Amino acid sequence: MRKYQPIWEHIKEHHYASLSADPLVHARIIKAVTKEKLNDLGWKLMCKELGNIYRLLHTSEGALITFKLEIDKSIRNL
Repeated sequence: MRKYQPIWEHIKEHHYASLSADPLVHARIIKAVTKEKLNDLGWKLMCKELGNIYRLLHTSEGALITFKLEIDKSIRNL
């Protein structure tokens, strides 16, 4: 299992994840989790079949990073 894959798996299952890390590595974690989402071909195909398009949102405050997975309604209604 890749280093950031467990975070992505948790986000897929719960549509939410929070973790604490040194603020100096927040950009690296956000980039790595986003890359995990982009590389998850099975999940992308499943979403395409269901007609859902998800956006991975993130916020960073102090040592806390919060990820949220939500349906992109602006694209879904097209």
